[in-house]
Amino acid sequence: MCTVLVAMLILSITMVMTRVGADAPLPKLSVDPQTYTATQLGEVFTINITIANVHNLSVFQFKLGYNTTLLDALEAVEGPLPQPPVDCMIAIHDPEGYINIMVLCNPTEGNGTLMTITFNATYAGSASCTLHLYDTVLADINGDPITHEAESGNYEFVILSITVATNKPSYLPGEENVEINGNLTLNNSPHQGLVALEVIDPKKVIVIRTLQTGPDTPSGNITIVDVIPCNNWGQPQDTFKKGKLAYFMVIVRNNGTESKNVTIAFNAYDNNMLPLDRAKSNPVLISPGAQGDYLSGIIIPEYAETGTGKVYASALTLMPKQGGVPYCPEASATFQITGSSGGGEAPGEQGSENVGNYSLTFKLLVHNAKKGNYTVYASSSYQGTATSTQAINQTTFEVRLLGDVNDDGEVTATDLAVLKSFLTKIMLGLITMEEALTQVPGADLNGDDQLTATDMAILKSILTNIML
Repeated sequence: MCTVLVAMLILSITMVMTRVGADAPLPKLSVDPQTYTATQLGEVFTINITIANVHNLSVFQFKLGYNTTLLDALEAVEGPLPQPPVDCMIAIHDPEGYINIMVLCNPTEGNGTLMTITFNATYAGSASCTLHLYDTVLADINGDPITHEAESGNYEFVILSITVATNKPSYLPGEENVEINGNLTLNNSPHQGLVALEVIDPKKVIVIRTLQTGPDTPSGNITIVDVIPCNNWGQPQDTFKKGKLAYFMVIVRNNGTESKNVTIAFNAYDNNMLPLDRAKSNPVLISPGAQGDYLSGIIIPEYAETGTGKVYASALTLMPKQGGVPYCPEASATFQITGSSGGGEAPGEQGSENVGNYSLTFKLLVHNAKKGNYTVYASSSYQGTATSTQAINQTTFEVRLLGDVNDDGEVTATDLAVLKSFLTKIMLGLITMEEALTQVPGADLNGDDQLTATDMAILKSILTNIML
């Protein structure tokens, strides 16, 4: 009886071991990264040949094929995984387009990099090829073959381009909408991606937004979880009075496997498309699986329209002027502005349903507007990271201040006094109209090539609006 029980026990154990062995994953030889994307002629890069789930590895051999028009193989070196002592035999056959590698090593276990191979990009243009992993051999210390899988990789060269323009070369604050538009192309074809826009007046950033060049732009590992109008303690609050602080919390999550530096930025607008203010964090390091947040307040100015405002938040590698690109689509939230009569609708979502195109419209402040050249920076990336293919461009537009008679960059009572003085001189015959227009061309506020009481009335109205 005992003999039968022992036999049954041995059979049971054998069946379990056989089942476990059958379910164990096969060792896998792979090219890592699976796809490498180059953007510059002469770009030097490396790929790894990795192994997973291997046991008792003592010999490995493979060939890696590539297109010699697109790539030159420069060198191959052993990785950290093979157990020493290691005997490598490496032959680069560049004219034929393959590398032949054979390695003998002490028994090696686990996962890791077996070899690192360096290439040089020798062709600039839209092209791709397979990094073909073939004639692969794995063997144990006895020379017995190890059954395994092999996965080849890919190489591609892409050209990402972005344009940016404004609908006019110059604008008057409060009188005209600024319209920014452009397109994003990959290998000269419309591309669906993300574009970060940064608008800087002569002193500071006034707009920072992330726009989509199509309706279905995918998100990356960095995502904006929420945008919350709140008080200074981070507690939700959706109504703010003019002249008071409004706070916004932006929460960002890292769903990837590597820590990332993220610059968090937001822009708030009233319901008349006027940018109220913007804020940005210093780069925040967010660990894998973790969340980072940014809380900042802005003052709701007295000139803001009462009604529904909107805040837009972006997650960027850096600001576009610094070469930064967006990680993911922007997120938004609405809030209420109270304090005086008025009304309207908050600015609508910007972007494009037409793949490859983007646009943004906003108004310039009448109050405290800065005269001079404004710069628009537009940036994008092919894969949404700091190290992937990037495209950056910029343009400028001029802002003129209606009523800046003395050309000092602001509209004040001094301009009224100057205009009155010249009108008096013209009436007394002390100066001709042509001479006056030459000396103070900014005084012709209605553009009729005359200095009259009408220009004085317009300037008084502008000063009244500024005071209000």
